[in-house]
Amino acid sequence: MPKILSCNYIDCNSVFSRRSHLKIHERTHTGEKPFKCDYLGCISAFSRLDVLKNHKLIHTGKMQYECNYEDCISVFSQLNNLKRHKKMHNNETPYKCDYIDCTYAFSRIDVLKKHKMEHTDGNPFKCEYPECYSTFYLSSELKRHKMVHTGERPYECSYEGCKSTFSQFGNLKRHKKIHEKIHEKA
Repeated sequence: MPKILSCNYIDCNSVFSRRSHLKIHERTHTGEKPFKCDYLGCISAFSRLDVLKNHKLIHTGKMQYECNYEDCISVFSQLNNLKRHKKMHNNETPYKCDYIDCTYAFSRIDVLKKHKMEHTDGNPFKCEYPECYSTFYLSSELKRHKMVHTGERPYECSYEGCKSTFSQFGNLKRHKKIHEKIHEKA
């Protein structure tokens, strides 16, 4: 039976059978982008190697997807970019800003995210609790912050007789080291 690996981030129930897939997934929480484009002048970076390889097609000039709208000469190296481009022609704006009194809507989610940063001083994730104006750069940071309001402490110490609980997994790990040191001395 294959080993099941779980994501340790709060409110994330993702599981994986391979450590490499878990590591790739965890980058969605951390924002880590270790795969950097090495073309001169390009500063793009990605969380997955396959996405970097697709990105490099932009630099090689292999543009195989053409827009078929009248008078449009746009071509793309990736099919998903063509699909995103076509939304502009159709005036599709499925990504709507959810801030109070804001009526902006966009054809691309990345443009919506950039727009939302105007509302939050560069941090797109805002706390919805009344009287709390905290904003965060990563959704995982917001999830962790919400525990300040809820008092939730989902991480329990498994050492016998210890009833300590924590709101963050890292604090539990640090706490367990205290038990390990005591155990070593005994």
